[in-house]
Amino acid sequence: MRGTGVFVRMAARPIPRVTRMMQVARDMGFNCIFVGAFREKGLPVNDGWSGMPIVRVGPYFPLLNGRRLFLYVTSVLRFWISVIRELPRLNPSFVHASDFEAAVPCVIYGFLWRRKVVFNIHDNLAARYSLGVAVAGLLNIFEGVLAASSDVTVVPEQFRKKLLPKWAQGSVIIVRNSPVDPGVQQPVPYTGRPRIMFAGWLDRGRGLGELIKLALAGTIDLIVAGEGDSRLIAELQSAHGVEYLGFLGHDDVMEETRKCNFVAAFYDPVRPINRLAASNKIAEALALGMPILVNVEMEISGILKSADCAVLLPYPELSNLTEHIRQSVGSEGRYHEMCANARRLYEREYDWGMVRKSMLSVYHAIGISE
Repeated sequence: MRGTGVFVRMAARPIPRVTRMMQVARDMGFNCIFVGAFREKGLPVNDGWSGMPIVRVGPYFPLLNGRRLFLYVTSVLRFWISVIRELPRLNPSFVHASDFEAAVPCVIYGFLWRRKVVFNIHDNLAARYSLGVAVAGLLNIFEGVLAASSDVTVVPEQFRKKLLPKWAQGSVIIVRNSPVDPGVQQPVPYTGRPRIMFAGWLDRGRGLGELIKLALAGTIDLIVAGEGDSRLIAELQSAHGVEYLGFLGHDDVMEETRKCNFVAAFYDPVRPINRLAASNKIAEALALGMPILVNVEMEISGILKSADCAVLLPYPELSNLTEHIRQSVGSEGRYHEMCANARRLYEREYDWGMVRKSMLSVYHAIGISE
């Protein structure tokens, strides 16, 4: 082994964007460890996920979904202290920090122990909530300082790089949020009642309320996998026409997605970060050659529209989703055409070979070569 790479995120498990970075580092000869938090009750300190070892630190604190600000702030501070204590024990060659909450202790550790730091911005801090220009500007400066203090910063799209202060963009590398190529698949027969996959973080700001209503009305079959709002999960579990699969690993999510006709990627545009979302599920759908359901307020909807591989509608019109699908798709032949267009867009813009090269450039930037 060439050394240890530690990947820190304030979550119970690594998400696919992190596990892919870990896998590339492992392929380069590094022992990779995920350092996370106790976001669920009953989790062990030492665990594993997607073939990667996990170490959890700090006290338990629940998934808060934007509520109970004081508890969130105090829990973050305790997480920072725990990470700063844990990193010297693991003695990594480099540290990969996911988002602001993980970057603060990692940058401090990197400065004190002279270690390389990769700052991976999943959700830009200033755009997460509608906080007003002054507060958002201040948060953007904080995140910019962390980006400038890291050896390299990673974002998923060009429009996310532009959110950072100009003085913090010099070391930014774009690594698109795209999966290892799962291979081309034949489209699932489409008979008129769409089978829709929703996977990821579960909250009402992602259109799930309207999707549940459509499932209850019998106009769609809804398949859901993920974690998030406990009250919403209870509603999913009891709703007729909804199949809730729980929190699944990436391979299992891909396997369930293969059985569907569409992937849903809706984001309430009231939150700035939602308009700028670079969803992992969009790239997964493209890789599988599957049309995407997306609202037009999202920045990424432009490239999907030009590629003719998505059903686009305004977020307030989600209750009329099935009518939009009927107008956009119309026939099985048209559906197959959209599937082929989705796969072509993956091969042109999101191909795993190109994404892996971007990841290698991140590691090259901190002095690591293959």
